Amino acid sequence: AHLLNTVWKDFSATHPGLQPLEMVPTEYSDLADSPYKKALRERLDPSVVVEWTGVGVIAPTLTTGQLKQAREVYGHPILVWDNYPVNDYVTSRLLLGPYTGREPGVASAAAGVTANPMVQGEASRIALFTSAAYLWNPHAYDPRRAFLASVRDLAGDSAATWLRIFAENNYSSQLDPTESPTLTRLMLAAPGAFISRFL
Repeated sequence: AHLLNTVWKDFSATHPGLQPLEMVPTEYSDLADSPYKKALRERLDPSVVVEWTGVGVIAPTLTTGQLKQAREVYGHPILVWDNYPVNDYVTSRLLLGPYTGREPGVASAAAGVTANPMVQGEASRIALFTSAAYLWNPHAYDPRRAFLASVRDLAGDSAATWLRIFAENNYSSQLDPTESPTLTRLMLAAPGAFISRFL
């Protein structure tokens, strides 16, 4: 808190018109209070924005109530640092499903929302497209429709079907356990047809 206060005061004094300083705390997830969070709450300049990942490092859901509670625990405006579609904890696979599990009110209650991409930049575009669709209009957001639009946008009409098949087979994540939604639906509709093909 002392370091950030000093840097912010000295830097902003000679750079007028700056947006608020953002910081990532050492304790950047959950809602439990601690001496560390208490110190930030009481000593850090109140204009500084604190980044928070949610109730976990990769939070399956984010609610407006959780965000308001985080604002109280940290005592600062909260910027949601959403760890999706980042895959550094599951490096053997891609996370290509849509952005889900975020209440519409999160978008307006937070100082901002950032989506943390995978190291595979092009592949990240599918999920990042859907997070942008959520942030653009959270009350009308439809994850499936956004996912299909992202595939069409990235692949174009000629390859959209093939990219959709590939992406659906990399669909599940900490946000949504659904895997291969089209294939699963087809298998449930006619299980005998699929089983006989593999016997």
